[in-house]
Parts: sequence; structure tokens; C-alpha cells
Amino acid sequence: MFKHYLKVGFRNIIRNKFYTLINIIGLSTGMAASLILLLYVQLELSFDEFHHNKQDIYRINVQGEKSKLISAKSPFKLAPLLKETLPEIESICRVRKNELIVRKGENHIVEPGFIQTDSSFFDIFTFKFITGDPKSCLKNNNSIVITKSMAYKYFGKEDVIGETIEINLSERNYLQTITAVIDDFPTNSHIQADFILPIYTTIWSYENINRKRVYPAFESWRNNDFYTYFIFRGEINLDDYEGKITNTIKQHLGKDFGSDFQIQALNKIHLYSDHLISGVETKGNLGQIYLFGIIALLILSIAIINYIILSTTRSLVRIKEIGLRKVIGANRSNIVKQVLGESLIISFIALPISLTLAHFSLPFINQLLSKSISLDFSNPFLFPSLILICIITGIVSGSYIAFYLSSFKPIDVFRSQINLGIRGSIFQRSLIVLQLMIFIALVICSGIIYNQVRYMKNSNVLGFKKENLVSILTDNYRKTFNQKYPTFKNDLLKNPHILFVSSSFSGQPAYKTTLSYMLLRPLKMRGRIVDHWGSGGGDKLPEMPKDAKKVIIYEGNSVDYDYIEALGIKIKEGRSFDKNIFSDKKAVLVNEEFIKYYNVKNPLTEKFKFGRNYEQIIGIMKDFHTRSLTDKIKPVMYRMSHSFGPRYLRQVVIKLDGQNIQETLAFIDKTWKEYCPEAPFIYQFTDTYIDHQYKTEMNLARLIGIFALLAILIASLGLFGLSLSIAQRKTKEIVIRKTMGAKVKDIIIRLLKQFLTLTIIANIITMPLAYYLMDKWLQNFEYQVKMDYKIFLLAGISSILLCLITVSYHSAKAAITNPVQALKYE
Repeated sequence: MFKHYLKVGFRNIIRNKFYTLINIIGLSTGMAASLILLLYVQLELSFDEFHHNKQDIYRINVQGEKSKLISAKSPFKLAPLLKETLPEIESICRVRKNELIVRKGENHIVEPGFIQTDSSFFDIFTFKFITGDPKSCLKNNNSIVITKSMAYKYFGKEDVIGETIEINLSERNYLQTITAVIDDFPTNSHIQADFILPIYTTIWSYENINRKRVYPAFESWRNNDFYTYFIFRGEINLDDYEGKITNTIKQHLGKDFGSDFQIQALNKIHLYSDHLISGVETKGNLGQIYLFGIIALLILSIAIINYIILSTTRSLVRIKEIGLRKVIGANRSNIVKQVLGESLIISFIALPISLTLAHFSLPFINQLLSKSISLDFSNPFLFPSLILICIITGIVSGSYIAFYLSSFKPIDVFRSQINLGIRGSIFQRSLIVLQLMIFIALVICSGIIYNQVRYMKNSNVLGFKKENLVSILTDNYRKTFNQKYPTFKNDLLKNPHILFVSSSFSGQPAYKTTLSYMLLRPLKMRGRIVDHWGSGGGDKLPEMPKDAKKVIIYEGNSVDYDYIEALGIKIKEGRSFDKNIFSDKKAVLVNEEFIKYYNVKNPLTEKFKFGRNYEQIIGIMKDFHTRSLTDKIKPVMYRMSHSFGPRYLRQVVIKLDGQNIQETLAFIDKTWKEYCPEAPFIYQFTDTYIDHQYKTEMNLARLIGIFALLAILIASLGLFGLSLSIAQRKTKEIVIRKTMGAKVKDIIIRLLKQFLTLTIIANIITMPLAYYLMDKWLQNFEYQVKMDYKIFLLAGISSILLCLITVSYHSAKAAITNPVQALKYE
């Protein structure tokens, strides 16, 4: 019996080659797209699953008692104290990420993948060692562990134990001896590194710690600069233990310590860290996983809907076959098995095609998402999962038509009392509407996401001109370069393609300004309590003490003359810094938000009480963005760098005219080497930096756009096949209408009308839903693009065009066919 069903199934498939081809293309494309998206979801859900101790590894987060903000970073001194006082902790380590410069021959390469950690790092985390001993590789302060790819990059071989890596920092060179080589960190690790240094390495600030000197930044319990990970010994209640850690710290530091501690399980770090004010670069997005999972189901649904619609429409051809089978004794289960068998055959034919499509598409998708998604057939769960998806797709695709056909009575079949046309099936019309709704929604969502990202990168929105703006980082060479800066600036300005040269303390022009504060609090000095103004700053604000009387928070930067002009920041009132006015060295510029937030009265005529000093505001800048558009514009204050000395010069900012850029960069490089021959020329274009900030959102929009195009392709295949089938079945009706005098135009419109009605219904339902969902998504941004009606118009027009193009061809062909030729088969 099985052999008979299989033979009949293949005969029906071969007999209807065109419709079979449409179904196979639709299903394979839908399965390939869904497979890629589901592989991405699987990758995101598998983060840190490869560690042997994954169930027992936790990270300590710090929550401010007053602000309630939670940081993934904790103090340097926390780990040794917990290890000493809490016996339940089996092993603990600190991790700090750095960007350092590595020398290779005459070249200096900026390497962002440095971490510094304790020797217990490899007791907690599982990474594959190629050479070296995980127990001792980080014991010496001048040691370093590197990955396999870095070994080949710098030495061209894998066995490099005993070789040295030269690291350049603050005009000094440090030699670190390679003690181990490990495999590259898996892409599904939330910790990523290429170089691993000991926590007490002689590099940078840790030199002071290593020499047993007190280094204030890391001696402070308010300095959260390290990730702290540990392994529990045995079973412990996490909620109780969080309180125990907090109480332990307060016993040592006193009750005034203004932070609480939270414990985060390793398997929660990647996807559940959006609420943290500091995290890791590989932080995932749970909402994006849901989104991609839904898109995968929608794309596959369109393909399945295509199959059901075409099968239902074509079933009229087989209805008499089903009737005859029932007359000669076939029961309903036999009919269901036969029809489902044909559906499963097509699904299994589509499987290898979908795998091929996914294989060739993955490199592009990986580049777009900066991921390493792969079809790993060594995974024992992959092949069974593919078979299961294939079976589910086949059964879902064929179940409706199987049960639908098997339900007819033979007498109804032979009396021709069954209507399988589009008008005769509410279910079929609903499927077409659903298919078009998915397509319309994808077009609208991708368009709005793309517009929002483009809006965030627009110079008019940013408030400054990011184009042709180059920054040179000089932080590591302050002693050599900063005293030479004035003459360096003058030499650069001799080039006609260089418009402005300036400098600043921030890490990027306008962006990466220092989040600064002035704080008034009572302080005991010489035996008495006095009000004292303190100040500070960094990437984030520390927890403010409970006794603070007044706090002034602002984005601060120290800049040179011409900085405002180089960035194209507009002055609303007053003027910019003027090198010919000596008093400007003590003056400040503020933005509109500063005036508004602190309610400054008469800003250009009266001095502003700022901390213990009075500041003269000489100009009010129009508001501009110093951070992502997900954040609100903050008060900004610019001072002259001259008022603090050359140590506040961390970058040179150069505005080009946009012509002969490569020649101008070569000129800057040459001039730089004349002043700092030992220092690498490291530069970055500001627009490139800003584009990178929104890379995730832009790639998301592009990816959704790609799948919207796939939805168009699959939906158009289905409508194309459906219109062909209907046109063929209505041949007699068309011939009679032509014979009776109907015009070709009227016949085409009549055939198109039913499809256009369904398309309009799909638009009416989808557009309000899409508007509501995208309005919710845009609320994640402090500054939002207005939803352009053109996107909704485009989605509506494209859906109508899809209908017209796919349906009108067959309608027109049927309408202009010669009646004699059309009825020749009769």
C-alpha cells in the first residue's frame, strides 16, 4: 500500500510540474529564510553554554542605594575581600577590558581585545588550551596569554611560547612573555579577548599596585571598574546570598557605604543585561530574538499558505479521482494518507534546496549581523531538528487539503456540487489576506526602522557636522606631543585642504564627552564641619553620597580655539572662543539645555555660580548630541584647555574640505611623524565612528528588508500560480463572455477585482496594527523620526502592484485567447 501511495504521489507531482515547481521554490525559500533566523536565535540562546561550570558561575553587579542604577562592574578590592571572608566561594576573579597598542616590526597596531584578570580566570571559565598550562600561565606579572589567531598574526605560527609581545602605552614599551596559546574565544562567549594579561601586570596603572604603592583609583570602593565572577561551592539561595555579600561589605566599610550587590547567573548575562549601565559589547537583545523568531514563522507561514491555496485551487482537477477511490472502497484515512504523503514528498524535496540556499546566504548574513552563524552538521540536534521541521511543514501544508478532499461524498463529487474557487472558500480568501498582511507589515517595519537609523545619523539632527572630520588620538603621547601641538597645528594649516585644526579632551569630536559633576557636601576639615565643593567625572556618574546638598551634572570637555568652528556647532547667542581675547582662557561655552536646566539668569552679562567659582559664559551653543539618540540631550559646558594645561589634550581634531582626502591624510601622517617619529599615526573619521554606533539598528533594518523581499517573492509565486489556475478553470466562462460581446478590458477587470478586494482588506487591517507596533518601538528613542505616510503608501501600492503584476498576466492571456483555440480540447 505504501509503495502504491508513493508511486501515485510522484505521478501527481510530475504531472503538475509547474505547480510543483512553484510549491518547491516557495517552501525551500521559506524554509531557508526560517532556518537562518532560527540558527541566529539558537546562537543567541547558546551563549556561555560551553563552560564546564556554567551552572555554578555568577557575576556580581553593584546597585546604588540612592540612584537604584545597576552596574555590571564592581570595585577592584571586592574580590579578595569576598574570597577571604566567604567560604562558600570556591574561586573568584576580576576582569577588565582594555585597548592597547601592539608593536609589530615598524607598525603599531591598535588592539581592542585585551583583558586583565586573575590567575583563577581559567579555573572558572573553560577555554581550550593549545599550548601552555592554565594553572600557571598568569602567575608572573610579565606573562601574557594570546589566542591562536593572534599567534599567526604576529608570528606566523602556533608554537610561540617564550616569544615576547611589545605593548606601547604612555610613551613606554612593555615586553610580555607568551606563556600559553588558546583557541579563539567562541562567538557565543559574552567575554571576548585576544590577549590576556595578569591582573597585576606591570602595564599601566597596575604598575603602582604591583610595587605595593597605593593607587587611589583602585583603592576606592566607589570605583566600579572590574567585572567580578565567582563559582559557588554547593547549593546556595541566591536572594539570601546577595544580602550576605552586602552585609559583609558594610561590616568592613561601615553602614554609610552607598551600594547593594546583586548576583547574576552566567546564563542570564547575555540576554538579560539591558538594565545595566555598564555591560559587555556582546550584550544580546531578547526583543530581537523574539522578533527574528516571529519573522521566521511568518516567512514559513507565507510559503505554507501558498501551498494550501494552490493545492485547494488545483484540487478540482483531482476531485473525481478522490470520488472514484471512495466508490471502489477507499476510506477517509486512505485519502488523507495519500494527500499528506504528496505534501511530505514536496517538503523533503525542498529540504536540500533550502539547505543549499542557507549555506550560500550565511556569509552575507554573518557580515551583516557581525555573527558567526553556521550549519554545523556535527551538532547531533541539527539533523533531527531539520527532519522535524520538514515533517511539520509537510503535514501543516497538506493537512487542510487532505481533510478537505476526504470529506466530500462521492455523489456530490459527480453532481459537481462542490465549489473550490476563490469566491467559494472563506478559508482560502482568509489565507490570501493573511499572506498579504505579513508582506505589508514587513515592508512598513523595515521602512520605519531604516528611516529612524538614517535620522539618527543626520548631521542636522546631531547638531554638528560630522562629515570630513578627522580625529588623531594623542593620549598615549602627551609628554612628547602636547608641548609641540601649537607648531604642529600651524604646520597643518599650511595645507589648503585643511580648514580647521583644534584639540579636545574628549575621545571623539562632540561624542564621548566626560560626564562631569560638581558636588556640595559637608566635610570635616581641621576639626570642624564645612561645606565643601568636590568634582569628578567619567563615563558614568558614581553613586552620590546621601549628605549631598547640591549636585550640578553636565557633559564637560576642554577644547582649543576653533573647536566649535571645526565641528560646525552653531552659536545661538554670544560668541565662540577667541584667541585674541586673553580672558577667554577662563571663560566657558554652554548649550541651550544648560541654560534651561539650571535656569541661568542673564547668562551673557552675569557670571554663573558654578561650584565654588563664578564662571563667565561668553556664548550659548545650540543643542547638539553628545551621546546616542536613545539618550536625552544633557547640559554641556566647554572650557578652554589652556586653563588646565597640556595634559588635557587627548585628541587633535582636523576639519578637511572633502577634496583630495587621501593626499591630505598622507600630508598629516608625514607631519605627525616629524613631531612624533616613535608614535603611530592613528586616526578616525567621525562619521565612521557615529555610523558604527547605529550599526546594529541599520543592519536590523536591512535584514528585515531582505526578508520583506523574500516575502514578496514567495507571495508573488503563490498569486501567480493561483491566478493561472483560476484563469484556466474560467476559460469556458471567458469564451462565452467574449462571444456575447464582452470587451477584453472588462474581462480582465472582472478577474482582477476579487484579488484587489482582498488586497485592500489586507491593507486596512495591517496598517493600523503596524503603526501601533512601530510607535511602541520608536518610544525606545528619546528623539524619534516621524512615521512617514509615504512608507505606508509604498506598502499599499506595492501590495496592489504585486496583485496586478502576478494576476493580470494570466487574466489578459485568457481574455485575448481565440475562442476556437480555447475550446479546441473539447
